Amino acid sequence: STSEAGGDSEAELMAEPIRMLQ
Repeated sequence: STSEAGGDSEAELMAEPIRMLQ
Protein backbone atom coordinates (compact mmCIF):
# COMPACT_ATOMS: atom_id res chain seq x y z
CA SER A 1 0.00 0.00 0.00
CA THR A 2 1.08 3.61 -0.47
CA SER A 3 1.19 4.16 3.31
CA GLU A 4 3.72 1.35 3.80
CA ALA A 5 7.47 1.83 3.43
CA GLY A 6 8.81 -0.67 0.92
CA GLY A 7 7.32 -2.48 -2.07
CA ASP A 8 3.64 -3.10 -2.72
CA SER A 9 2.28 -6.57 -3.26
CA GLU A 10 -0.12 -7.22 -6.13
CA ALA A 11 -2.83 -8.00 -3.57
CA GLU A 12 -2.42 -4.56 -2.01
CA LEU A 13 -2.50 -2.78 -5.36
CA MET A 14 -5.93 -4.37 -5.90
CA ALA A 15 -7.22 -4.12 -2.32
CA GLU A 16 -6.62 -0.43 -1.66
CA PRO A 17 -8.83 0.96 -4.48
CA ILE A 18 -11.47 -1.66 -3.63
CA ARG A 19 -11.58 -0.43 -0.02
CA MET A 20 -12.25 3.09 -1.27
CA LEU A 21 -15.20 1.86 -3.36
CA GLN A 22 -16.86 0.02 -0.49
